[in-house]
Amino acid sequence: MRTPIRKFAAILALVLATNIGVVSAASMEKIRHLFLLASAGDIRLQKKAKIAQKKLGKCGEDAVPFLISQLKRKNIRKVLTAERALRAIGEDAVPYLIMALADTNKTVASLSARILGQIGDKRALPALMVAARYGFPGLRASACYALGNFQDSAVVSV
Repeated sequence: MRTPIRKFAAILALVLATNIGVVSAASMEKIRHLFLLASAGDIRLQKKAKIAQKKLGKCGEDAVPFLISQLKRKNIRKVLTAERALRAIGEDAVPYLIMALADTNKTVASLSARILGQIGDKRALPALMVAARYGFPGLRASACYALGNFQDSAVVSV
């Protein structure tokens, strides 16, 4: 027979397990607002844009899927803002960026390879090596550039 505390602990564990990777609506709204400010081109908002860019980089893993989706944009300012924020997030973004290497959007895949090289996390090496050999030409070039940033003898065979 389970005590009420054990029942509560089991329910709480189940709730926590199902909410892993879920971003709250309030958090998502904050991320969108920071991104909008950070990518603002208005000279009067330049100071606020810099502050928003730093805060966006500190949002961590919660912001990564949204930022990767922004790499598809036609507006170069938004693409560059997303790229800077992903670099600032660093290692937390690596698993998502590795998955983005297989994106059907060639720009997203190429930029993901470049960002992975700039972050420099060794977990990305196998995926970048595959992309350098078998990807489309733009992805191969970006993956080779990224692999060059690692300065690891294991990538010489590529």
